[in-house]
Amino acid sequence: MSESQQVNQVKQVKQVKNACWNYLHESKVNDLGSLSEIVTVNENLSLDEAIKVLNTNHILSAPVLNDSGSLVGILDMLDVANHVIKIYPAESELEAHNMATLKTASRAMALKDVKSVIESSGRDPLAPLNFHDPTTLAVELFASGIHRCPIVDNDNNIVGILTQSRVLSHLHDQLPRGNLKVLGNKNLEELGLGLSKPISANLTDQVIDVVRKLDQNAISAVALMDENNNLVGNFSIGDMKGLWDEELPSFRTSVEDYLNKFHPESLSVVTLNVSNTTLSEVIDTMLESNIHRVWTYKVEKGVRTPCGIVSMTDLLKFVQNYQENF
Repeated sequence: MSESQQVNQVKQVKQVKNACWNYLHESKVNDLGSLSEIVTVNENLSLDEAIKVLNTNHILSAPVLNDSGSLVGILDMLDVANHVIKIYPAESELEAHNMATLKTASRAMALKDVKSVIESSGRDPLAPLNFHDPTTLAVELFASGIHRCPIVDNDNNIVGILTQSRVLSHLHDQLPRGNLKVLGNKNLEELGLGLSKPISANLTDQVIDVVRKLDQNAISAVALMDENNNLVGNFSIGDMKGLWDEELPSFRTSVEDYLNKFHPESLSVVTLNVSNTTLSEVIDTMLESNIHRVWTYKVEKGVRTPCGIVSMTDLLKFVQNYQENF
């Protein structure tokens, strides 16, 4: 199935029975209030120039326009990760030529144009929305793993960007009220959230190997464990942006050294107890801390045991699929 067919299949909105879905189904994209500022990149920009645009605006993806101003795709850091893996030299080449090989590959990668890289990961296909679409259409797209959707008018001109966090913010405002209150007060364990074992890596692993885990498992972050198997941080797709300061040679360093240099904040994590953290509280934590995921733990015999992760994608998938007995 092609990416466009997948998007079209997702767009066949179905009605499900839970208070969150029903509330969102009654609203339209236009009801969500102010949308994210429009930041776009031209398809002919070099990858190096495009990533600088993302960095400057503190975003992980942007719509791509052609020279006529038409929307042709989405550039996402997941695409960059996929591209890095494709051009990264084989170990035999590194042994023979070492850093010279890496620097040559880095220059080739930086000069690649955006149109040859967009949507290469298959993770964030172009899925524009109209202001008049129901909010649940956005929920279904975001639940499939898409992070940002361009909003277009009837002439297909881009007029805004809708994010996962904007939909969750809209929902969060209503969770203390009416029918949503019961669901908002349920804890994560009751709702089946935050219980699946996350993909992890060791602090001593090379950055390139961690990037490969992101790509191979189609995820946006991995848990980082120390020598005692304690959760001490996470490496997310956003941490890759350090690449553009020192390029590929940095990807041979340990993930701990890399993060200490470029993103030391990633060497700490927000953790929540699955047994007493409510749906309302986890959304509140993400929005207040401006983060896209939290890590969860259980207390067993007085000991904290890491047990999973809850991302914004997980929450929107929950909204899409959870069935309540009314």
